[in-house]
Amino acid sequence: MLPSLTLVTFLLCRAGDISDGVYRVYDVTISGASIPGQFVAKVREIISSAGLKSHKLKYQTGNKAVFITGIGVVGSNLVVPKRVERRSKELWRDFQRAVTLDEIDITSTRLLAHLGGIRHVVGKGSKRGRKLSSEMNSIRQKREKAFRQNTECLRQESSGRQLLTPDEQEARKDEIAAIPF
Repeated sequence: MLPSLTLVTFLLCRAGDISDGVYRVYDVTISGASIPGQFVAKVREIISSAGLKSHKLKYQTGNKAVFITGIGVVGSNLVVPKRVERRSKELWRDFQRAVTLDEIDITSTRLLAHLGGIRHVVGKGSKRGRKLSSEMNSIRQKREKAFRQNTECLRQESSGRQLLTPDEQEARKDEIAAIPF
């Protein structure tokens, strides 16, 4: 009976020019500029006719985020909860403090996965989604740079060469030029 209840509620929303929201097994979320009392009564009647009971009603107005199944809705924008934003800051801090290649690899992977989840919620075409994409690209570039530098160091160590500073390189050229043969 629940699929028909969902379908009826969906059709009722469309007929009333009201945005339908997310449906869970036990939850119906309806949003719109205004929800008439007669509409709410009709939805409760449909629920009752399906042999189910309706319980609490929540009304939210204004520009405060309304969280539906863990995703915040502010006007036409989607947002993540503050705890997810706090986790982002922690992961950024860990990434910026990473020194070794392993630390950089682990922290960047965690941060990329986390930011990708946020970008999925807010939408990659939104202003926030585009900013996240840019940040993620920057993280990938820093990780690749660390891999390149590590590879170069390993190659030089295996060949026995050491990197010389520009001053050391100039002194070395002078030594080679001074050799009499």
